[in-house]
Amino acid sequence: MKSVAVSRVVYSMGAVVLRYYLANFAEQTGKVIMIAPANQGSDLVSIVPKRPFSLILGEAMFQLKKNGVWMNGLPYLKKDTFIFMGNRSNNFLYSLFIKGEDDGMIAVESAKMSDVSFQIVHGENHVSILKNKKVISEIEKILEDK
Repeated sequence: MKSVAVSRVVYSMGAVVLRYYLANFAEQTGKVIMIAPANQGSDLVSIVPKRPFSLILGEAMFQLKKNGVWMNGLPYLKKDTFIFMGNRSNNFLYSLFIKGEDDGMIAVESAKMSDVSFQIVHGENHVSILKNKKVISEIEKILEDK
């Protein structure tokens, strides 16, 4: 039976969910494109008290703690993986609690994975990066490239 390469484009927490899925249930057969991922966890989640916020944000959000046991247990993807990350905050209050350059939700450094193509999209925040024409065009090129 022939294996089919399945490429995936994921956003934000979806990147972490995909890493968990690939580590536990499937193998990476195609390209993975991550937009604004929290690959090394979230500074914001690390400072927010679990109660009462887990009632609003859900329990899964709190597994994104920076240097948390769950996050550190996820393997990095290497083969055919591409990351796009903005560097403009959309919330200066959040940025007060995020170490270094950020997109308003995630630190730029937290998005990185070693040995993976990484591109900063200047002037875009955590949400606006999704509508950036250059990012969309780059994703189309990556997916079309055999």
